[in-house]
Amino acid sequence: SGGVLAVEGAINNNADAVVLLGEDGIGKTNSVYAFAQRLIEGNTVPILAYHQLFSLNATDITSQVRGEGDLENIMISLVNEAAHAKHIILFFDNSQLFFAFFLGTFDASKILLSVVQSRAVPMIFAMSPSDFQRLRTHNQSLASLLTPVTLQEPSQSRVMEVLEDAAVMMENKSKVLIAYEAMREAYSLSGRYNQDQAYPGKAIKLLEQSIAHSEHTIVSAQSVQKAVEQTYGVKVGSVAPTEADALLNLEDDIHKRMINQTYAVSAVSSALRRARAGVTNPKRPIGSFLFLGPTGVGKTELAKAIAATYFKSESSLIRLDMSEYQQPEDVQRLLATGQNETSSLLMRVREQPFAVVLLDEIEKAHPNLLNLLLQLLDEGQLTDSSGKPASFKDCVIIATSNASAQTIRDRVARGESLETFAPELTDELIKSGQFKPELLNRFDDIILFRPLTPEELGQVVQLMMGEVNQTLSNQNISVELTPEAVSLIVAKGNDPRLGARPMRRALQKAVEDTVAQKILRNETQPGDKVVLDAPDLTI
Repeated sequence: SGGVLAVEGAINNNADAVVLLGEDGIGKTNSVYAFAQRLIEGNTVPILAYHQLFSLNATDITSQVRGEGDLENIMISLVNEAAHAKHIILFFDNSQLFFAFFLGTFDASKILLSVVQSRAVPMIFAMSPSDFQRLRTHNQSLASLLTPVTLQEPSQSRVMEVLEDAAVMMENKSKVLIAYEAMREAYSLSGRYNQDQAYPGKAIKLLEQSIAHSEHTIVSAQSVQKAVEQTYGVKVGSVAPTEADALLNLEDDIHKRMINQTYAVSAVSSALRRARAGVTNPKRPIGSFLFLGPTGVGKTELAKAIAATYFKSESSLIRLDMSEYQQPEDVQRLLATGQNETSSLLMRVREQPFAVVLLDEIEKAHPNLLNLLLQLLDEGQLTDSSGKPASFKDCVIIATSNASAQTIRDRVARGESLETFAPELTDELIKSGQFKPELLNRFDDIILFRPLTPEELGQVVQLMMGEVNQTLSNQNISVELTPEAVSLIVAKGNDPRLGARPMRRALQKAVEDTVAQKILRNETQPGDKVVLDAPDLTI
């Protein structure tokens, strides 16, 4: 009702062009439709008596285009007809589509500017605040003539009233019964997981999606939870026995993908169990960790393993190379909004709120980014330039660093365990100025990774061989290495400074090249199991 009265009041106060501002889902279109209903009922101010409201759709208009110049002619014809008829109000829903902000839209701003200046036809535009800012940038003359009316998100009690009305229509249409607890759950979970829309729209949308998960024609809170799990891949319902078993054995699943680093795997697994059991602070990320250690010892691989095991897919990993964010302007790219913002962390998290966020080589980032990280770890969210927050409360935040890598190598070589010198190493990082104490204190845990032994590097080779055989399975060929072959690859690929990283190149040269030659020479046929010894390797 607030939006209806605001629009009516603006037009009544001699504003011939009103722009209704609000995020998607806040009710811009519904407010205008409600205003149109008041016009039909004659329940409005005298100056608007006998007016009619016509909605113009950009897609419908562009579908009528047959040749060059048709768009302009159609728009001019529509506006002239409305002006001639009198008592017509034109409504431009999703009006950003009329201003060529994005690919696939057309620019009617010059035509509309002349109409607004002439005050020939009252017009209502609806767009988001960010789109209105774009209009100010592209066409200040037109933007300055529009009277802005900003819609605010309604209170929880008002949203619940809207949900009750919407539920009645959904029940009639789908022949289900929607429990009040489902409406409460839709309000709560849509606020947490739908960051692209505003209330009440996002709560209504989630309630609609929950109908597909009704049981015995009843939509319950569990139905809403299932809808969230299906849409976002996040786990919000109670822990099922099979999932509980998987959580309790998370270390075993992770170790199927990476070798050793038992200390690191155990710490991360414990944090994930606490989060799923609901015993952590819900206002902060699921877990936040600083991984310290030499290159090639499994820091990034553990992040991938968490994404694959806990989040069920490696695609749930959002990885950013901090060496690309060394300038102040680079940091702003992380907070950018709008289309084609591929480097924006906020956009990626809004699209995928249940994820592992990996900040590689954090020590290379600009200090401004580290200040943002403080806010993220403290509040579980970041805010874009328009003041819209993005939630990280269902993310695992992992920052990696090679800081003190040589110290870790030296102390492990002397036989010291990671647990014994971890606190001392943290103090050294603070004293050296590499990290501020307030940042280190924000992490749930600072985890050290030790260098891999030759025996462990051999196990890494066997894991990599699993990937090779997965690729060769398309040709029904498998490869097995003798212990001597594994030892040779380790010897050729082992670099204490780079850990297991050169091993993949050594394996590619030693195994993949050898097998490729055998296939091309017809020495290997589909169904064969190729056993390679050290002398067989082209290394």
